[in-house]
Amino acid sequence: MRRCACGLPGGWCTTTGGPPPRRPMVVRPSTSSPRQPGRRRSVPEAAMRIGLFIPNLRAGGAERVACLLSEAWRRAGHDVVLVTFEAPRERDFQPPDGVQRLVLGGEHETRGWASVMKNLRRVRDIRRTLRAQRLDAAVSFLMETNVCLALAGIGMRTVCVGSERTYPPAMPCGAVRETLRRHAYAALDCVVVASAGTAAWAHRATRARAVRVISNPMHWPLPRRDCDLTPARCLAPGHRLLLSVGRLDAVKQFDHLLRAFARLASDRPLWQLAIVGEGPERVALEAQARALGLADRVLLPGLSADVAAWYAAADLYSLTSAAEGFPNALLEALASGVPAVSYDCLTGPSDLVVPGLNGMLVPPNDEAALTQALATLMDDAALRDRMRGASRALREAHAPERIGAQWLAALQACGAPA
Repeated sequence: MRRCACGLPGGWCTTTGGPPPRRPMVVRPSTSSPRQPGRRRSVPEAAMRIGLFIPNLRAGGAERVACLLSEAWRRAGHDVVLVTFEAPRERDFQPPDGVQRLVLGGEHETRGWASVMKNLRRVRDIRRTLRAQRLDAAVSFLMETNVCLALAGIGMRTVCVGSERTYPPAMPCGAVRETLRRHAYAALDCVVVASAGTAAWAHRATRARAVRVISNPMHWPLPRRDCDLTPARCLAPGHRLLLSVGRLDAVKQFDHLLRAFARLASDRPLWQLAIVGEGPERVALEAQARALGLADRVLLPGLSADVAAWYAAADLYSLTSAAEGFPNALLEALASGVPAVSYDCLTGPSDLVVPGLNGMLVPPNDEAALTQALATLMDDAALRDRMRGASRALREAHAPERIGAQWLAALQACGAPA
């Protein structure tokens, strides 16, 4: 197994001092007026000052969405500040030019009463930031931050919107946190989710007053970066590549993909499997590949600074997750013209894969169906070529400017109870 020594995009920037000068705004509500559940409050139609609250900017799906949205809103003429609790690290995503980064500080991984006190301090710090930065709207990412924003925004004029980018039933967080989320979300003006399945959960499991479905944005073309370990160096000339991208953890069920590939590999000697990502299941997956006799046919290159190069080299993509919030890597693969075979898990794959047009969906955890669908596409180059033509529509639908405009519309519309 070869492991990539390169990292994700590094670099970070901060802006010190107070907020930039504000543009003329529509008349504001009085800051002394508490938020009324039945009272509609609209965001100003002129340029807004928007804050995005997220624990950090490490290389992850929610963090990437936050950066793409901040850039789209800045390009649309709004003032944007990215607010994190953790200080920048070498491999953090870099905020776009013109977007301020504000670091509130505070510990991240805590348990018990220390976690309670941490989040109480975050509520205090968020509330102070809403006031000090004079934000017209605040958007938070990830459950704990959503709850903190909901509590911090009570009685303030700032429009507060929480965002769920995962499918929460697949990531249980304990009875106390689930109860807190259920009731705290009633204090948010809106909860934005990435898929219809997550919207159904939000209506059922929380007291959110309004729920909107907005897919994740995707920058096109995908960024290309220098990388020491590229597909060109890993694959022999003339070989075909079956690709999967994601964190190496149990929910991704890469062991299913390894077993399916093992059933097909002996009759298809020109095919190799690469799983690009890093995580706690690496050792188990390496051992499984050896046990299946696939050590020379399976690549686990680790985190790649140039995932776009892997999509460009791929002939086929596969997703075998037990659940997804919104499968960003699947979106990127399809947008790159790579046909896909995916489990039809909750939630996301069925929003992206159109069977027969750009790939195939198979029942969740059905390894026999997965194997058969992979065999069909591995053996039919003409079918794969036809499926590549469906990529443009996805690129247009998920353009950051288009997704950013949907978010702005949500901010304009929120404020009334659901």
